[in-house]
Amino acid sequence: MFNLAHRLSLDIRWVLIILIVYIPTSLYLLITAISSPFVGIELKQKGEKFVVENIYYEDWAAKHQLTAGDIILEVDDIPISSLQEVRESSEIRDSKKLTLLKENGQIVKLHIKHSDIPRQFYMHIILPGIYFLMTILISTYLYFYKRHIPLIKNLIIFLIVVSLAYISMGASGRGNILGQVIISSSMVLCLVLLIQFLKDYFSYLQIKGLFIKRTELLYTLPCLLILSRIASVGNPIFNSITSWITLSSFCILLFLILFILMSGYIKYNLPQLKILFIGIIIPFLPFLSLFVLPIVLLRHPIIPSDISALFLFLIPLNFIFMRLTDRLFDIEYYLSRIRYYGFLSLISASILTLLYILYSEDYNSSITLVLFSTNFLVILILLYFKEKIDFHQRKILFTTHGNSIHNVYTDIHTIGQALNQNQLLNRLTELVTKKIAFNIVNINTYHTQQQDTIVKALNLGKIKKQGHVYFLLLHSTTSIKIVLEIGSSHQTIQLKKEEIIWLELIAIYCEAFLHNIIRIEELVKEIQSYQDNSIPWLDKLVWNMMEKEKTILSQELHDTILQELLFLARELDLYINNSSSMKINNIREQLLDTTYFLREYCENLNPPLLNTLGLIPALLKLIQKIKMRANFILNDDLEEISLKDPSLPLIVFRIVQELLNNALKHSNASNVTIKLLQTQNGFRLIYQDNGVGFDINKVRESESMGIRGLYERVRAFNGDLQFITSEENGVRISIEIIEDGDNID
Repeated sequence: MFNLAHRLSLDIRWVLIILIVYIPTSLYLLITAISSPFVGIELKQKGEKFVVENIYYEDWAAKHQLTAGDIILEVDDIPISSLQEVRESSEIRDSKKLTLLKENGQIVKLHIKHSDIPRQFYMHIILPGIYFLMTILISTYLYFYKRHIPLIKNLIIFLIVVSLAYISMGASGRGNILGQVIISSSMVLCLVLLIQFLKDYFSYLQIKGLFIKRTELLYTLPCLLILSRIASVGNPIFNSITSWITLSSFCILLFLILFILMSGYIKYNLPQLKILFIGIIIPFLPFLSLFVLPIVLLRHPIIPSDISALFLFLIPLNFIFMRLTDRLFDIEYYLSRIRYYGFLSLISASILTLLYILYSEDYNSSITLVLFSTNFLVILILLYFKEKIDFHQRKILFTTHGNSIHNVYTDIHTIGQALNQNQLLNRLTELVTKKIAFNIVNINTYHTQQQDTIVKALNLGKIKKQGHVYFLLLHSTTSIKIVLEIGSSHQTIQLKKEEIIWLELIAIYCEAFLHNIIRIEELVKEIQSYQDNSIPWLDKLVWNMMEKEKTILSQELHDTILQELLFLARELDLYINNSSSMKINNIREQLLDTTYFLREYCENLNPPLLNTLGLIPALLKLIQKIKMRANFILNDDLEEISLKDPSLPLIVFRIVQELLNNALKHSNASNVTIKLLQTQNGFRLIYQDNGVGFDINKVRESESMGIRGLYERVRAFNGDLQFITSEENGVRISIEIIEDGDNID
């Protein structure tokens, strides 16, 4: 335990070090992106001239009259012939100032600000900055307040790696070598960490997944990409190959993850794996299908990387949500809320964006996309917080008049105090009349043949209206329905929304109260129907409780008093060796006899062989003990019987024990036979002796405890007991118990 705690402490310290390194690294990447706007101009060299061939931001280029065919003379006041990186890559990644030679011979100086290209400003600076702050806040919270949660260090590192992959996009696009190294390695590393997480989670679920034996070997892949990216500096061809390898590795690892989850779900059909699969596929699929795969297969993306990467925002949110609930995945309720609020947010954001498009004089697709995303997220967050506020203010919601919801618990308590069905229904009628201030409130009972269409269609907790009358189901069985009716055909009433909610909630509680009251009333009638006050299911319950108490008493006697007596006997043995006192020797013998009888008593209370070896060995030992004490011949014929009820072996043992003890005390027989036979649905026990017998009528009139106790035990377990006896003609007792009888358990 100490080693585990020590190792956990070291792991958390490493996480803190990684978090500390992450902050300046991210700030450097963001500052690099801020230093100059990203322009993304592809060039084609014609002799010593560099001609514009393709422009990444076409809207900006058109606005500033930058067109294909223009010749670039200077970049940031430096002649293009002096910029080796531009000459090698044939691309201007970022710039604050361009000097152009137009086709008409005009020289144009183009000054570039971040605000001139809003899309790169939002995608490379604003959103990565938000991601950075979000990662800092969440990681710090997890480190200081949730470090005790298993695998929390894996979650923090995963968040940091995904964040670095997103933040480094701007610096990498501007040709920064550190940004390129980080984006290549972190794209692959985040998936390796995800595979490690899945392996640990499958182990937690105690299921097997299709993992390689040593997932640690996968960590060599991002390390190799780091070395490859460093080696590709100054070599555009090798740089392109490294990018292709990075994206290909990303595809392979992501497909591997999806295959692991799908195969696990198909094999084990666990909803946790299904939800985890959805949580991964939603953020990764657009980035994979619209950017990564087209680059790998076609060398050209369907949509730019900065737009497809927006979905990566969902990755940390998914994993934080699933991990901090510590349910990974008892989250169906939360997913349903996300779907519901997501749908509302999507509609609202679409309407706002459409209004912007219709009324904006200077329409910009990049601003439109950012506006839509921002509106969607803001509305989603506001709806979530609204739900939280509504929950805390739930006592005063929907109460436009009165305090129906506020006092619902008091109303339920009032109804629940009813002692019988009529009292409960009367209290409900009075309460409803008072709450809705309407006098025409009735509760009617409909038998099956009396139910019309509206009554048949009623469901618990759902109010229905027909004409001017509201119908609410209170209780339903196969034969009757108890229905609350509010209103009449001669008088119009319109219930408020809060009144309907209150009525439906009260009806659900009333159904539970009615069910319990009706059940209690039925049990009371059943008890009253037994004239001899003997109730089989209650006898069985009491008998099982008594046997449980016997077991506890037996264990207590064995572990305390019996052990003390044995200790005293051993002490006397030591004393007798040094003394020849006859009195002490007699005390020792009496003590051993007491110990023997106490052990016998404990075994009678709780037969030790019954729970270890089973019924037949326990009965054979009992018969062996009886034979040692009896002055009659005891014959036995015991079959192995199969019993479903775990309490039946003990009842068989007790019955045989009672019969043989009675034979010892009262039978005066010379021959006793005990038989145990398996029947189709239970067993038959037969006792027979040739003793003095007895008059069964006299014994019943005397209310013999032995006969009465035997009869109640058998009856409690759905059994039948038959006596064939008379004075001087012996006794034959046949007991048959049927396991699957209609007995109330």
